[in-house]
Amino acid sequence: MKEMSEEKKMEMMKKKQGLFLLREPNIIRKGYQLSVNVLKGEAFTPFENTQTIDSFVSVRAVGCVLTTRTVENNFSPLYAAKL
Repeated sequence: MKEMSEEKKMEMMKKKQGLFLLREPNIIRKGYQLSVNVLKGEAFTPFENTQTIDSFVSVRAVGCVLTTRTVENNFSPLYAAKL
C-alpha cells in the first residue's frame, strides 16, 4: 500500500468532516511595530537584608529582548523609556 502525502491526508480528513475549500485564502502579510512606553516603578521592596535596589525593565516579544537602563538605589525608579 502506497503512503499518502500530507496534503492528501488533510484533504481526506476535511472530506470526512464535510468541509471543502471554495477558493484559496488571500493572505496579506504586513509588518507591524510594537512600542512599549515604560514610565516608572512604584514602591519596590528590598530583597531580604539589602537596603538598596537596582532595577530595570525587560520586554520580550517575538524573539526580541529590549531593556531599560538600570536605575540604582531607588525604590520608586523613573525610567521614562520608549522601547
